[in-house]
Amino acid sequence: AGWTALGVPLLSALELGVLQGIFFYGILFRIVEEGPGTWVALALTVVVFGAAHFSSPGASLISEATIGVEAGVLFAAVYVYTRRLWMVFGLFTAWNFTEEAVFGVTGPGHNGHGMLVSQFHGPEILTGGAAGPEVTIVAMLVCLTAALWFFLLAIRKGRIVDPFWRRAVAQRIEQ
Repeated sequence: AGWTALGVPLLSALELGVLQGIFFYGILFRIVEEGPGTWVALALTVVVFGAAHFSSPGASLISEATIGVEAGVLFAAVYVYTRRLWMVFGLFTAWNFTEEAVFGVTGPGHNGHGMLVSQFHGPEILTGGAAGPEVTIVAMLVCLTAALWFFLLAIRKGRIVDPFWRRAVAQRIEQ
């Protein structure tokens, strides 16, 4: 389709990236984290993130669980480390834009109209089948490796929020 066809998809991906980032990490994750802490907020956000994508065309329970885990954990890790939504917005935008507008990937939420037309052949664990490449073992390993790296950095910087009961005990001990 050429480079000129990328403007509208870029704006669409940016809008979706900002809205999803605000809802999942600026509101849901952040508010839950204030109570039971980072790890409970992570688990809840992954479940809600995956469930939110279940209405996408071509979605299955496995594809949405995979997307919930790989993307939900990665975006949470980036947010926990940076404590800013800007990088989350950028990752969301880049993910959606690159898959659809550049590579023309089909799958849940992607119509396959892009600058390039991609066709995947081979075992579903490597191609994602009808769900597309974002539900492959390769995508899962790449995203979880990056997420682990960001969480390790966040732990090193002291950015993991303990549950409120641990914070209360620590506060009493300090007094």
